[in-house]
Amino acid sequence: NFELNASQGALEVADMVLLDNIRLTGNVDAIHNVAVMYARKNYYDIACRILRKAIGMKKYSCNVDLLADYLKYSTCFSDDDQEETDIYFTRLMSINRKRWNWRAYEFSIDYKLEELESSPDFYEDKMKEILKLANEYKDKSKDKEYADRAYRELANVYLGDDNQIEGEKILREAVEDIKKAPSCALQLADFYYKRGLYKEAANYIKQCILMNNDLEPSVSMGYPYILYALCMIREVYDKVEEKGNENEEFYKKQIKEIEQKYRSAKMCLGEKEERVVNLKKQIDLLKGWVKDDSLYMDDYGE
Repeated sequence: NFELNASQGALEVADMVLLDNIRLTGNVDAIHNVAVMYARKNYYDIACRILRKAIGMKKYSCNVDLLADYLKYSTCFSDDDQEETDIYFTRLMSINRKRWNWRAYEFSIDYKLEELESSPDFYEDKMKEILKLANEYKDKSKDKEYADRAYRELANVYLGDDNQIEGEKILREAVEDIKKAPSCALQLADFYYKRGLYKEAANYIKQCILMNNDLEPSVSMGYPYILYALCMIREVYDKVEEKGNENEEFYKKQIKEIEQKYRSAKMCLGEKEERVVNLKKQIDLLKGWVKDDSLYMDDYGE
């Protein structure tokens, strides 16, 4: 026998054949982090074996995070012991909800949705239980930093059940009722863009960017800038088709703003990222529609 100290990192995968015989040490955060590390490398079976080892210890047998993690990762590989996973789900459900966090709610909901997909018997009754849990998650989250996640989770349950109206209603409620709901605003923007409602889409993207006011550029913010630019491009095309080139100042202002969104996306994603490259091509095409191409930047800040 030997010891795995989760606080010191994880073993090499080659050593995992010995996992059943090790003594696991380290605090719950370290164990969670080790499991996450393996899961991110798609070694879900190893992550679950570590979690089973930890949950088998008396002090961690009812730990909300570890139980939720197991539900999450157990659905990702074919050799999952369904009976054991059901036991852990039942145990998690028996724990006072005051101890639950976003992870417990989301992973429980996702687990039940996965179960529903694989076994659709009594669909309506099962969906009612999932919606009850998702609504509870939303209601509990209103004053929490993860409120955006909770509203999005409930919305996606409705959307997955082909209830587009109720799903969008929840997303709009999030944008209106909580301080920061960037992912809900972005999801609404996607819906409106696909319907050709570009002004409405741009409005929600603007809210998404303002809500997600991190100072440093991030990969997650790249897509909103791209979608914002695409909405503005469509507005220019619509205006050109309607009125021709008579409003030169409007086109000049719009294209400069589009180029600013391009630069922001490039900062987040890099200039060689496929969507960034395609956006640059669309800007070049757009400028061919507008009189006096020399009025606009040609280097995009490069």
